[in-house]
Amino acid sequence: MIICHCNVITDDDIKEAVRGLLEKDPWIYVTPSAVYRELGKRGKCFGCFSTAIDHVIELIEAERHAQEVTPNWVDQTLTHLRLLKDRRTSVQALKHARGLQNERRSQSHRTAQ
Repeated sequence: MIICHCNVITDDDIKEAVRGLLEKDPWIYVTPSAVYRELGKRGKCFGCFSTAIDHVIELIEAERHAQEVTPNWVDQTLTHLRLLKDRRTSVQALKHARGLQNERRSQSHRTAQ
């Protein structure tokens, strides 16, 4: 499944990148930007970051269940990612409440006249 249409990143690419990051440094905070750096890409529209966070959380939780003893980095990383997700959700809700969901365009904005 394609996660990022701008960079054509699939969920398999994200899985490989997360595994690569954790093999290099098991204490790293795995964020979407770290995953994209590992893939040699950059976020463009950032619409895919929330989906990327969901996939990273699933991968790390699966890693936690696969191990007998849960290392501290797993809980810290999951907490960090959930905070990122909550922050993004609250910012989107605030923008929607203020009527800013149209990418800073006014209500009278028209592309063609």
